Amino acid sequence: MHLPDHIYFQIPAHWIPAITQNDMSIFSDPRYKKERKAFDTINHIHITHGTITTVGQSPYFSTQHDARPYGIEPCDVVDLKVVYKD
Repeated sequence: MHLPDHIYFQIPAHWIPAITQNDMSIFSDPRYKKERKAFDTINHIHITHGTITTVGQSPYFSTQHDARPYGIEPCDVVDLKVVYKD
């Protein structure tokens, strides 16, 4: 089975510092504290096994994004490209 060499994800825009700079301070904000488990799951399953090559610079609102199945409500998102190597 051939796996894709890259995947684009729609990630909540407020998660970008946590993903790109390991700055988890966003999750100490009471509005986002409950999102930490979803972030950790998505990060572990999809992002840590690859290399982030592109982070979108223009957030846009999305009702269906990649964090939605983990209970994250519709929000502003950015596109994140993760490249995987064999």
